[in-house]
Amino acid sequence: MDEYKSKQVISYVKWLTPEQGGRKKPFEIGMTFTTPAIFTDFDESSGLWSVNFEVMEFNNDYSGMLKMNFLFNNAPEKYLYKGNKFSILDGPKCIGNGVIVDDTRLVE
Repeated sequence: MDEYKSKQVISYVKWLTPEQGGRKKPFEIGMTFTTPAIFTDFDESSGLWSVNFEVMEFNNDYSGMLKMNFLFNNAPEKYLYKGNKFSILDGPKCIGNGVIVDDTRLVE
């Protein structure tokens, strides 16, 4: 049986500042975290799915680049396409908004 490879994409994100309700502590390059994300074309019947994020870049203007992939192999990877927009959640609140800029990677 073939080993499962999840789709990993690269995204640009604009984080909310602490004054806007975002994180008080900035993200560090290389930091990884898992949290729910809501995609623009989200179908509520799919449910919420956890997404793995890895910070590739964090800029002084609260923008940056992330690697991202779903935590589970049965997740709806149909949402991981170039141009799709999403919001990153921390509990019930949004802490950043992003767009997928590269959808060509696979990870073991």
